[in-house]
Amino acid sequence: MKHFIVIFLSISLLANNAFAQNKSELRGVVRDSKTGEKLIGVVISIKGSSYGTATDFEGEFKLKINQPLPITLVVTYLGYAKTEIKVE
Repeated sequence: MKHFIVIFLSISLLANNAFAQNKSELRGVVRDSKTGEKLIGVVISIKGSSYGTATDFEGEFKLKINQPLPITLVVTYLGYAKTEIKVE
């Protein structure tokens, strides 16, 4: 079974004064760990919630986070091992 890794490009924190809570945006690229090929349609979700997204045609994703860190991302893709990644 193949494995894959997620490379995080940036995490940006935005202050929302109206609701006095922090919002974050997580961006990254998902690549095959052996070939380095970008993977299309990989599902990235926040463990224990209904928030999630999928990678685009460049293997990139953007995910808005409405809860405080740390969180655990669950990364799934057909034919690959399910992976959990803690983001602090």
